[in-house]
Amino acid sequence: MGHSHDHSAALTGRRLSLSIFITLSFVVIEGITGYFAHSLSLVSDAGHNLADAFALIFSWYGIR
Repeated sequence: MGHSHDHSAALTGRRLSLSIFITLSFVVIEGITGYFAHSLSLVSDAGHNLADAFALIFSWYGIR
């Protein structure tokens, strides 16, 4: 008997997990840098990227 289901969701989930990790790492680094540089621009961009990370998390949850 054949093995008929595909594994594209698993690959997509792994890629999303990596994207979430990279995005959250960037948020932390940018937030810390913005804080110490007294840059509201960097801190607000970190917040924007955090919203992007939440969107990726919701997508990952939907696939799971």
